[in-house]
Amino acid sequence: MDADIKFVFKRGRQANNLIPSHLHDEYELVYYERGAGVSTIEGVDYPYSRGQFCIIPPRTVHLERALEETVVICVAFSCHQGADLFESAVYDDPEGEIYEMVDTIASEMQSRRPMSSEIANGYLAVLLLKLHRLLLGDKGGPSGNNVLLYSAYNYICAYYNTDINFGELAASIGYSYDRFRHLFSERFGIAPKQLVLKKRIEMAKQMLQETDEKIQSIAYSCGFNSAAQLTVIFKNTVGIPPTRFRKNKKQG
Repeated sequence: MDADIKFVFKRGRQANNLIPSHLHDEYELVYYERGAGVSTIEGVDYPYSRGQFCIIPPRTVHLERALEETVVICVAFSCHQGADLFESAVYDDPEGEIYEMVDTIASEMQSRRPMSSEIANGYLAVLLLKLHRLLLGDKGGPSGNNVLLYSAYNYICAYYNTDINFGELAASIGYSYDRFRHLFSERFGIAPKQLVLKKRIEMAKQMLQETDEKIQSIAYSCGFNSAAQLTVIFKNTVGIPPTRFRKNKKQG
């Protein structure tokens, strides 16, 4: 997928605790579940309090001082599509939507249950959608539209092996499906449903090369309804059926 969680933690900080200047190679979202203090990002002071969060882009120098006992949830993530569209700042979370998502991500990662990383990355895609809607969804104009389209792109890359309701996805960012499909295709050079098929075929290729799973199992894992459907679409796309693809890769 085009957005990946790098690390997550939930941590308490004592009053007057100072996190010295540092930087990361990924985006960092720090949610202030409790407390108050100041986050300094590239020399600019941003006071924070309970129910707010800050976004710190990659390679951005920042430090943080807790003025009260503070609890934070930090989610660090890569975002290859639309990565230049988040700005350093402290933001309000008036309806608690962002908190709900970061808390869910933290809980899922801490559970260490099977598939927890994959599920958490799915939640990350939803978090990006909610961030874009909260921060830029009401601004309009080309920049805001691009952010929403990038968030939809990331969502599709997270959920391509599920039955995505494209009408609902389009409505969630304020478009009819036809308008969404047009803008998406114009921006990324591929239609939303074609992106789903592309991602499914990529996953099928990987599983054919790296596992001994049966074709039917691979089909279901990739989001196809049956082995027959996978075989037809795979052959139309790749030029050979999945069984031949696997055999060629093993012989090669």
